[in-house]
Amino acid sequence: MSKVFIGDAVSKENQIPKKVAEIRNSEIKSNRKSIYSAKELLHLGIQEVPKLWNPFFPTTGVVGLTGSSDCGKSMFLRQMAIAISLGEKYFLGFPLTIKYASALYVCTEDDFEGIAALLSRQAGSLDPERLANLHFIFESRDLLKQIDDFLSSTQVDFVVLDVWSDTFVGNPNNWVDVRQNLSVVKELACKHDCLIAILHHTVKNSEKHAPDKAKLNGSQAIEAKLRCLLELRNGEVDTERILYVLKANYMSRQQKSDGLLLELEPESLQFSNSGRTVSKAGFISESNKRKYDIDFWVTQMKKVREEGKLSYSKCLKLLSDEFGETNVPSKSWFMEQFKETDSQTETKDID
Repeated sequence: MSKVFIGDAVSKENQIPKKVAEIRNSEIKSNRKSIYSAKELLHLGIQEVPKLWNPFFPTTGVVGLTGSSDCGKSMFLRQMAIAISLGEKYFLGFPLTIKYASALYVCTEDDFEGIAALLSRQAGSLDPERLANLHFIFESRDLLKQIDDFLSSTQVDFVVLDVWSDTFVGNPNNWVDVRQNLSVVKELACKHDCLIAILHHTVKNSEKHAPDKAKLNGSQAIEAKLRCLLELRNGEVDTERILYVLKANYMSRQQKSDGLLLELEPESLQFSNSGRTVSKAGFISESNKRKYDIDFWVTQMKKVREEGKLSYSKCLKLLSDEFGETNVPSKSWFMEQFKETDSQTETKDID
């Protein structure tokens, strides 16, 4: 059963008064250094991590949005950039804490004509003058240098790298290469006192599995380096999307347990908060309604393994014959669930 998931429920008592926050942010930025004593950290008086979009995105650092192709990731981040540039107080019902009311969107997959057409739909009847603080970069050469140069002269709250992989040189499956690249991105965010969001893709057929940060395309170092990682995926009908929190260093487990059900307006390309949630153990379609029922599938696998002492592959074949291949979790999923048990019993998957 879905629950209310409304940003207005965030306590206003926990929000730092705007003027005080501005002074504190200015002091922290001007005194930023690489080594602090515990005494100095405590004297900063920071009780909670400052958030640009509470409770999801921090004010500075690097975060990510992932998802399969054509689920609306770019539209989502563009809508957020618009809200920030307009100086809005909320995005999808959750509080925004904005310093500059300005954003930079880096496009490497769309040209200026394509973005102009999409932006005209998302902006609707807005006076173009109101979006003077939303900037776009389309040139893909030396992207990080371009961003650094631009931010040196223009302060922004939010930068979007759409897509991050076009700033990357090296092997995306190599831990060292990935961390080196994202370290440079993080340095840019800290240097210019802003948040940088990278747009990245999940592996093929990831939507057939429960939301999982391990389903990012490339090295595990990608999600390890991010302070927050969200996944956008398709809902049961064309106009529904689900926003899941895959990782958030400063959110409680309860806040990360359910996905936010969004509604997409096809003409304006605008997302809205439905006020409902979907469990991570939920389902995407009626035919897959048991797909992520962990207890159900663990019980079924135990049953067939104990009856015949069979390998995972043979057990999976039996379950597929009984429940249908598309409705049964993958072999790797089952092996993950039984990892601890198998390590104790030295069970091997022999066909």
